[in-house]
Amino acid sequence: MSSLLSTGSGTGQNKGKGKARQHTRTPRAENGGISRSSSSSSLEFEEDDLIMPLSDRSYDLHGQTLDSDEVPEEDDRLLATTDDGARGLKDRNTVRFPASRPAGIQREGWIQVVGYSLPRPLVYLFSLPPILILLSLLTRPFTSNNHPSHTHYRYPTLRNGTTSFHPTVILISLDGFRPSYLSTHSHLLPNLIALGSRTPSSGVGEDDSTDGHGDGVSDGWGVRAESMQPVFPTLTFPNHWSLMTGLYPESHGIIANDFWDPLFASEPSSLDVSHTRKTALLQHEQGSFFDPPTIRRGETARSDNNLEIGTAEEDFPGKRSENGAQFVYTDENKSWDGHWWWGEPIWSVVERVGKKAAVIMWPGPPVTTAGISPSYFVPYRALSPNDKLTQIFAYLDKPLSTRPEFIASYFPEIDQNAHRAGPMSIGVNESLALMDEMIGGLVQGLDQRNLTGLVNVVIVSDHGMTETSNARMIYLDEILGEEGINAIEHQDGWPSVGLRFEEGTDVEAYLKILLDAAEGSNGTFAVYTHETMPERWHFSHGHRIAPIYIVPKVGWAITTHHEHFVVFEGDYQPKGNHGYDNASPEMQAIFFAQGPIAESLRMASTQDGSSDMISLDPPIMKGFKNLEIFSLVTALLGIPDDEEPPHNGTEGFWDRYLDSF
Repeated sequence: MSSLLSTGSGTGQNKGKGKARQHTRTPRAENGGISRSSSSSSLEFEEDDLIMPLSDRSYDLHGQTLDSDEVPEEDDRLLATTDDGARGLKDRNTVRFPASRPAGIQREGWIQVVGYSLPRPLVYLFSLPPILILLSLLTRPFTSNNHPSHTHYRYPTLRNGTTSFHPTVILISLDGFRPSYLSTHSHLLPNLIALGSRTPSSGVGEDDSTDGHGDGVSDGWGVRAESMQPVFPTLTFPNHWSLMTGLYPESHGIIANDFWDPLFASEPSSLDVSHTRKTALLQHEQGSFFDPPTIRRGETARSDNNLEIGTAEEDFPGKRSENGAQFVYTDENKSWDGHWWWGEPIWSVVERVGKKAAVIMWPGPPVTTAGISPSYFVPYRALSPNDKLTQIFAYLDKPLSTRPEFIASYFPEIDQNAHRAGPMSIGVNESLALMDEMIGGLVQGLDQRNLTGLVNVVIVSDHGMTETSNARMIYLDEILGEEGINAIEHQDGWPSVGLRFEEGTDVEAYLKILLDAAEGSNGTFAVYTHETMPERWHFSHGHRIAPIYIVPKVGWAITTHHEHFVVFEGDYQPKGNHGYDNASPEMQAIFFAQGPIAESLRMASTQDGSSDMISLDPPIMKGFKNLEIFSLVTALLGIPDDEEPPHNGTEGFWDRYLDSF
């Protein structure tokens, strides 16, 4: 599988998007042709054994020699005449003389082919393979989804007993789920924990007789990892786009939840929602599904709160200016344009090779700059976990021809309650129980459809969570002073902060002030530039990353006295936070898998002395980076390596597991 080293500019994905260079061949005589400089009245020929007057030729037709004047006449419309009377085949401005034997005396049962006489049966035999190839090309299936038609299934079509299925992956993201919940809150997570240790003799799901565990009626395997490392910064949007593209933020461009791009050009948006199908949203009044009308070219899309999202092939209001633009993750007007989102997401690859994808509230644009959209797209809105689960099964119950093979769904509840009241709050407890109920329903629904052994379920989180405290504040106005605070033109990210000072500011002076303060802070925060940023973060290239970054210690917050005591009235918010060093234990994410891949992971890991397992009972893999999810999903879907775009994942990371898949 392909991999991509971090690019120097962070914009490497934009290379080659300009006009292709046109090559003009130098005019010259080739293969018996004449120079383009020759006039029609005086033809000059290169010395070539293919070019000679007919008067100088004789032909041996199967043992009978004929002079040129005995050669049968040819159609004058196909011939050109030179000044000396010689004739050759017309080819626009080029005159070529016959290089092979003309039609003449034929042996019975022989056929003239490109100047050679061949036995008729031999000609028929040689003609059969190309005819069969042509017929196969003409009869291959056509896929219409506004994308190129391909059929790249490396794995056979499967059956659950009643219905055919192509390899299918369901990717679930539980925002803010930290690994420690699996031990501190295990009593709230019976279904998720059971999924991670499932064998064909066990089950997961609602069952009155098993106290929350199913009866294991269908084969199913489960596995989990000790943890999964997010990318830096450990924020929601950067990590969800890294999961979807396999790229570091410096390469995919989403470097924070909110940031300033000084080079975001003022040009028409390429967003074309004319084929984006906002489909199958739950209609609560009727308890049924419906297909909202497709947004047509030139029409305006609107969000749930009636904010204008934008018009196809027109500028998006408030998104661009001549001097840059602001990305705001909570505002579709300032985040949906595909130009923000570099790299190619899994759903785009899936659609590009002729498969179908469904995206339910996953952070990202509805359409890429290449004009590719998911076949099914549900934008961010207030849908309950049960609504999303119902939607997932509605997709799985579609006919084979319209069924998505990749389904991605995002669940923000744990993260929202942890921000509001802290990671150990009652609200988080309720969200964990709610997510576990959803997972039990997912597995039970797959069991009922006999799909547990066919559909791969991958459950991840984007980052962890930690507590904040009013006692752990870093006051930026104390460090820079009022004048320095007022000189900040743009402040990116949170809790790690990127600073851009106004033009004309003595940036070096303020940088020294910040560095001196960090040195005397007893390790509560650090200050970096592009040149000093830790290499392991892969967060130093690209114009979107601010020239100065302040990174606080886990649990600390960067604020001002005005924000803390006026805006928050002395009680700092949020109570739980993330965005810190991605090596911190509190920032780690989770990985669970169920289905055929789980069996392969467990079998391959135990065959070599459990080198990749930290536990066999329950089966727990060693941790890995979330960048590896991209190539796992594309491999499970049977997408060939040559169709996989460049990414930062480890080349061949999953190969030894997939060999037994």
